[in-house]
Amino acid sequence: MKTQKKCLRRVVLFGLISLLTSCTGSPAGDQITDLSEIKVRAGPIHIITATDLHYLSPRLNDKGFAIQEVSKLGDGKNLPYSAEIVEAFIDQVIQDKPDALILTGDLTFNGEAASHEDLVKLLAKVQEHQIPVAVLPGNHDIAIPDTFAFAGNKAIKTQSISYDRFKELYNSFGYAQARLKDRDSFSYILEVSEDYWVAMIDVNTENSLGRISKKTMTWLESALQQAQLLGKSIISATHQNIRIHNEFFNVGFMVANNLELKALLDKYGVRYNMTGHIHIQHLTLDEKSVNESATGALSVSPHNFAHVRIDEERNLEYLTEPVDVAGWAKKQNLTDPNLLNFAEFSKAYFYKVCYDKTKVLLADCKDVTQAQLNELLEFSSEINVAYYAGNLCVLCQELESNPSYLLWKEKAGDFWSWAYLQSYLKYPPKDENRAEFSLLRYTPKQ
Repeated sequence: MKTQKKCLRRVVLFGLISLLTSCTGSPAGDQITDLSEIKVRAGPIHIITATDLHYLSPRLNDKGFAIQEVSKLGDGKNLPYSAEIVEAFIDQVIQDKPDALILTGDLTFNGEAASHEDLVKLLAKVQEHQIPVAVLPGNHDIAIPDTFAFAGNKAIKTQSISYDRFKELYNSFGYAQARLKDRDSFSYILEVSEDYWVAMIDVNTENSLGRISKKTMTWLESALQQAQLLGKSIISATHQNIRIHNEFFNVGFMVANNLELKALLDKYGVRYNMTGHIHIQHLTLDEKSVNESATGALSVSPHNFAHVRIDEERNLEYLTEPVDVAGWAKKQNLTDPNLLNFAEFSKAYFYKVCYDKTKVLLADCKDVTQAQLNELLEFSSEINVAYYAGNLCVLCQELESNPSYLLWKEKAGDFWSWAYLQSYLKYPPKDENRAEFSLLRYTPKQ
């Protein structure tokens, strides 16, 4: 029993640390796939993008005590139902029939071999419907030292995968179809239409964890040059962020040399990057530079994915949609009440995680009554749920005169949680689930 508890503590600790710390010729180092194998079209395009699936194979998850405890003490991921969330998402993608599905990393919970193997089977179903799938690895996908299966009250060590095995498993999902490939990382160029290339930029390779190596940066510039000469428009995708979305999500959450990457993308007029990693639904918009959508984690309520539509005038529309787990469950004739009422169940689940974690952080807040402590916890949990869903603007009307906000300021203003709460409010709140902007290069007004 002591060994089992020790394993559980290691899993929880790992999760908490992760939470606090997501040319006309061929460019040098490229491998060009036979373009006759790539079927692309002209005109408007529709991409679905999702991130931070944190898929945990049903073979490793019995929804028992161990996985319930790890999930409750984590960062809000609904791990017991991760497989159902992803299966429902795959079903929606097939119904929507986009021109491409792009997944920007943290495909699995913690890089379990079984999770990768089973996820690949689900992605193959998408491609069977003539929908190309392109993936990037995240920081939770490869060579994870503490990888577990969960059975009853036990956390049992299991295998992760190597870098070579990742490339082998996911070769059919972007890499085999790539127009250009970087030999120094998992980066590649995907041609999604006659007009558009997507630069899939990896910073989770064995050679350069968390940052883009000089070789990859050189490769990327050469690819951007080639796109420019061929008249192609480029958008990009990363796991870690290029733009700041919150000052608390900086070191460890952004590409380490993000300013260098941003400058390179600006140089070649790249106007949009899709990313994830921070689990927050947030948009950083900039008419003079690269815009970035950090789509919320698929594994966290409200389980958003995003539609990216680009019209013939190169106007981009970004719009999120939650996975309809309940609708999928009904089609499967499932009877689990949590699945049949999943949106409400999962929102309450995330709220409880936020409530319990903040309660621990406020343990030393002595100058409050129990009623005041409950008010502090309820207010911060409501704000946190809305912020992660990209809906904070709905709650921010006259927030600074809200009695619960003023109580936080008075009773817990010296706590880290207050500074964290304030970081949500640093910028004027907006709808983080929708955006429209042009992909044309910025031209200063005369």
